Amino acid sequence: MDNPPPNARGGPARWTHDSAKRIVGWKVDTPESVQEKVDAIHDLAADDQVAAQVATDFLRGGRLESDGRRLSGLPAGGLRTHP
Repeated sequence: MDNPPPNARGGPARWTHDSAKRIVGWKVDTPESVQEKVDAIHDLAADDQVAAQVATDFLRGGRLESDGRRLSGLPAGGLRTHP
């Protein structure tokens, strides 16, 4: 308790809800590391219908905003990996 983790955004070291959860191995509210983000996606896609819809959206070549709009800067057909 006397030795809080460093603040990832700078500033003095302090305890947050998420930093305490990380120490004890619990799921955090705001994922920061790649693994935390992957775990959050797995949790969201635990429902087969949700997982199927997400897979379909990605395979169609587009990343979508949370409200269903395409992310700006990506072509309508998605990104091509070969000519």
